[in-house]
Amino acid sequence: MSNLSDFMNRPVSDIMTTKIKALIPTDSLEKVKELFENSNIHHIPVVRYKELVGIISHSDFEKAIHGARLHGEAQAEADNKALLAKYTVADLMTTKVVHIAPDAKIGVAAELLLINYFHALPIVSEEGDLVGIVSSHDVLKAVYKKAYPSEDI
Repeated sequence: MSNLSDFMNRPVSDIMTTKIKALIPTDSLEKVKELFENSNIHHIPVVRYKELVGIISHSDFEKAIHGARLHGEAQAEADNKALLAKYTVADLMTTKVVHIAPDAKIGVAAELLLINYFHALPIVSEEGDLVGIVSSHDVLKAVYKKAYPSEDI
């Protein structure tokens, strides 16, 4: 691989996703469920206007509704519908969110993902606005493309 060090020193803005699916704190958990089912995403930032105020991961969402699945199938579906209607994004989101700036290095993003066992990092501008998200998949894909530029994945 030609100069991985140079690559890891590039800004994370080079690999971040900018077409972000986001929620607001008052959205229902039904909306969360729909986004996870209809989009190929595993983390949903939560914003108030454009300001990042939280994040919901697919695994946290699944854990939150898992208890309803311990009953029989018909009861579980009724329990899930009740949970999804009763609670909002604000009830489930993580509010202490580690984030980075668009000019942070890809290597810094990779280090934060590895050290903290995170799978995604929101990208926030100096003004505090959510401008992107980078996942461990994004970093791995970018490194792979660097090593094998002619391969399609």
